[in-house]
Amino acid sequence: MRERRRAVAWRLAAACAIVVYLAPAQIVTAAATIPSPRSAQAALARTVATKAPAAAPSSTLAQASPATIPAASARLRGLLTLLGVHTANYSRWALSRSNDSVLVLLPRQPADSYGNPIPPGNIIQLVCTPDSAIPTLCLAADIAQIFQSAAGLAPARGRASLLVISVSLAGACAAASTPPADVTAAFWGPRGPAATPPGGYAGVLADCSYGALQLNNTGFRAVAVAIPCSGEALSCMVDVIAAAASSAAAAQLKTSLGAWTHRMYVLPAGVDCGWAGLSTLGGRETWVLPTVWGIFRQGTVLQEFMRNFGLRHAWANGYEYADSSTFMGFGSSCPSAPELLRVGWATPLATLNASNLPIGIAMTYILPATCLGPANVTVRIVPTWMGAAQTINLYLSYRVARAPDASLPPESDGQLHLHTTQAAADSSPAAGEDPRFNLVRLLGPGRGPLDLAAMPEVPELAGLKLVLQTRDLLDGGSRMRVDLCLYTTTAAAQCLPKLPPVPTYCPPLPGYVSTSDADTDAAFNGETVQLDLSAMQVACGLDPSCRGFSWLPNALPPYGFTKTSAVPRAQQAKGVCLYARLFPPPPPSPKPPSPRPPSPLPSYVYGRNYALRRPAFASSVFDGAPCAYLNASGSRFCGPEYAVDGNRVDPSRFFYSGSKDYNGFLDTQPWLSVFLGYLIKPAPPSSQVMSVVIVNRADGYGDRLANATVRVGNVSLTIDTPREVLYQNALFWKQTQPLATGASIEVLPTSGPIAGRWVHIQNLNPSATSYMLNLHEVEVYGIRLVTPCPAFPGYTVTLDMDHPYPEDVLLDYLSGTSDPQGGCDSYGNCQGFVLGRLPAYYTWGLQDYTLGFPFRTNSNPNVASPGSCLYLKIQA
Repeated sequence: MRERRRAVAWRLAAACAIVVYLAPAQIVTAAATIPSPRSAQAALARTVATKAPAAAPSSTLAQASPATIPAASARLRGLLTLLGVHTANYSRWALSRSNDSVLVLLPRQPADSYGNPIPPGNIIQLVCTPDSAIPTLCLAADIAQIFQSAAGLAPARGRASLLVISVSLAGACAAASTPPADVTAAFWGPRGPAATPPGGYAGVLADCSYGALQLNNTGFRAVAVAIPCSGEALSCMVDVIAAAASSAAAAQLKTSLGAWTHRMYVLPAGVDCGWAGLSTLGGRETWVLPTVWGIFRQGTVLQEFMRNFGLRHAWANGYEYADSSTFMGFGSSCPSAPELLRVGWATPLATLNASNLPIGIAMTYILPATCLGPANVTVRIVPTWMGAAQTINLYLSYRVARAPDASLPPESDGQLHLHTTQAAADSSPAAGEDPRFNLVRLLGPGRGPLDLAAMPEVPELAGLKLVLQTRDLLDGGSRMRVDLCLYTTTAAAQCLPKLPPVPTYCPPLPGYVSTSDADTDAAFNGETVQLDLSAMQVACGLDPSCRGFSWLPNALPPYGFTKTSAVPRAQQAKGVCLYARLFPPPPPSPKPPSPRPPSPLPSYVYGRNYALRRPAFASSVFDGAPCAYLNASGSRFCGPEYAVDGNRVDPSRFFYSGSKDYNGFLDTQPWLSVFLGYLIKPAPPSSQVMSVVIVNRADGYGDRLANATVRVGNVSLTIDTPREVLYQNALFWKQTQPLATGASIEVLPTSGPIAGRWVHIQNLNPSATSYMLNLHEVEVYGIRLVTPCPAFPGYTVTLDMDHPYPEDVLLDYLSGTSDPQGGCDSYGNCQGFVLGRLPAYYTWGLQDYTLGFPFRTNSNPNVASPGSCLYLKIQA
């Protein structure tokens, strides 16, 4: 059997010589100009050796195209596109043939008779010298001419008809794909294509484009086809897969595929691609995997579809894909303002340059949220005053998490978004170059003034000489007032005296009344400090003695602390928001309640939930249907953060594990872990460890939680650590009875008191179809142990505190040491250090490690940091 498998692997490896364009001697010259696909020879050999029972699968090369290119050179006509561009090595120039829409790969970008590169989106004709073995590959492409000029890419308007082809493999390496019914549900929602308004991806596309681009419900079709197993298919040669699948689909539908404007191929399971989605830039084709990261992820599907209309990947802070506020990056929200302008869906409020932006005068603009409509979505800045130094343009826009932008991440909600872009590509869309829309800063109301030339993280702005500030919100938070001022000498001399004062913005909170620039005496400050405004509200609500809290919105980062009195002092406290709690009038005296036995559960005595808004991790996350249809409250994924957000009301905010973990393996024993920070100990009088409350998923499927276990300890478990470390923490509880849908249970340890900083929940349901972990909420109660802080001579210590200096956060990552005192003593400017047990993602992979960070230039304690000790050097 071993020799038989070896022979099969050898035959496929020989076929792979064709796959990577290296075997025939006559194509060596062309191969130098064609970036080779990543080699799949070893993977193919392993795959077939384990899957193939007999001979190697047959090749699809002979039937790859409905109309085979002749062996001699032939003139082709079609739409010029760029395939992929996930990285430079995966970019392929291609021609979508006019007669049959087959995708033909080209050796390089075609050029006209003057040597000028032809941009994508043009209908061209050229002379192709085809490969004799791979009919969809041109070894040479010469005498290119523009047959029909596109003047840029196809407009993203009108009604697009989409054919989705689910491709499965038949033969020795048979593999299934996504059923057409599931594809249709993802695109149109549970009510189908006839629903008005549309749901699913089609509804998101229509809403994000303000109705400019819609999927034609009568022109949508999802079909399933099978193609023969081959080395080309297993190694993800998408042109070969598309040609074979298109031929099979045309035969099945008994019509030309030219009836559809766009085609999407859902690839077979197990195909070795290395990406979740791919598309032709300015073309008609997209490819997605049959997974939660492919066809069942809204962001992947819409990103690849919009690349057919010329949109490129979104950037943030200089990194491709890093913008989570748009589905063109790594989000699921609507495109950003510069992207909306790029595809013609929106218009700017103003376009500023040297001719209309006066020097030394504050200019005020009121930006509406992009979700309100297509008009006035951005202030576009073309800094022509920089002269030859100008390399970038800027976009200012305001976004809020309201439909159609309801899935906007919290960090982007209610913020001014500042984008930079490559000036040449931004100003000449017809050239087809990547403008690199790069999100570089988010600003809430009441921030500034900010000299954009003094942003070291964006060196391209060094000579911009423009001051920006945000003021108040208008019309219920749907618009933001923004000021700009251009200077030529210094900002201090020409702009700062001219700018209007920036008010302190205090976000409204239900149940509280706020007073800006006000505070109380420090004697009324409580112990609870939070870095999140909503967490501050929850903390105050759980404390009977809390009468409100102070909030510093402009601190870095913002923070607040509870108050036992919320009566403001007479003097102003600039930059502080004082929130006073509104108490309802006391109800009429009820009848004396009947006595009941005291509860043995600590949560009824000790009311603080130590899991609330703490870091949470999971073995996998599901982000397709049904999560895509449960996002009315802004959910992007059914992530672990929803299990600790304190929300027991909204059934769409729940944690849902995925089918595969982050390493690509089936996640049949999914887990959720919560880092409590504090060490939680037994709570008298029960002498038990903290109780753990589990709230089951509320909208169905409660039976999925079966044989679950809870473990508690000090060993961390994150996506960066192997799941085996979970078993190093003590078993706290094991489920023996079903938990009904929406029900909750409060559990105690089964074998005596346990203390720990980490809580892990794992589902061990033996069912092959119901093993997913679905949790609406996880709560942890008890009392925390005092953080152990060892003494260091020459230093004072403050428990559970840190300070908010962002530059020191970077130093933390670089300066972790087991001898923080020695590090601080040897560094002249060091005023102290922090020591604490931190989760893995704070320490670059160190698992819950006791670590010190010595290079602190300021150690004033004013931010809660559970489990940390802040040391301040005693000055002589």
